[in-house]
Parts: sequence; structure tokens; C-alpha cells
Amino acid sequence: MRLRGLIYCHWLWIWAILFYFNIIPISPLFSLFFAFILSTANFLFNRINDDINKYIKITISLFELFILIIIFQKRPYILYKEIPINILIFIIYLIVLYYNNLSLYKVYFDLIPKKLKKYKTLKEYIYSYT
Repeated sequence: MRLRGLIYCHWLWIWAILFYFNIIPISPLFSLFFAFILSTANFLFNRINDDINKYIKITISLFELFILIIIFQKRPYILYKEIPINILIFIIYLIVLYYNNLSLYKVYFDLIPKKLKKYKTLKEYIYSYT
């Protein structure tokens, strides 16, 4: 199954780019923070991810940290009015998953680990997106 468009971090990365270049005024910092914590914890502590190449896990976590830091440097605070918008975007994401007959659990604890386990090296993983 193709996961393009169905991974929330990808949504956040696009949102971060739009915010960084002042295309949209709403910061994704709130969501980026939680996404970084959850995905890094998932890679480190979830036994289902033990078979994933450690360099792939490190690269994904560092990239998410990089995006978080860039947005934090642009604006190191979260406006209260942005929190409901961040939550709304996440709800929209869940609706998209629902209409694709998926759940957050299925994507993050089944499909993504299966996909990442296919790649034996970081190079294979990177070239899969080119």
C-alpha cells in the first residue's frame, strides 16, 4: 500500500515550509513537538520497530528534530489561538485516514514499520523517495 499523503509528519513538514516562508501565518509548532516526541519514542521503545535499520530511524528522528528547531527559531512560542487549529488539522488527518479505511494505529504500528523493514540501508530508503 502506498502511504504518500497518509503520514501525518509529511503534512506537518509541508505546513512547516508554508509557515517558514510566510505563506500561512499559523505555526505547526504545537503539532511538530508532539509528532517528534511520539515518533522518536515509537522508534526507541516500540519492539515492533527493532528490525528497522537504526540509521533510518535516526535519520527520520533527526529530520523531524531539524524541522522542529527551524520552526522554533522562526517563532519560539505557540499562540493559544493556534492550538485549536493544530487539533483541527489532526482531526482532518484522521478523517482522511478513515475514508481510506485506515486508522492511526494501522498506519503507524503496522504499515510504516513493514515498509521501513524492507530497506536494509539508509541509501535504499532515501532512494525510494526519488
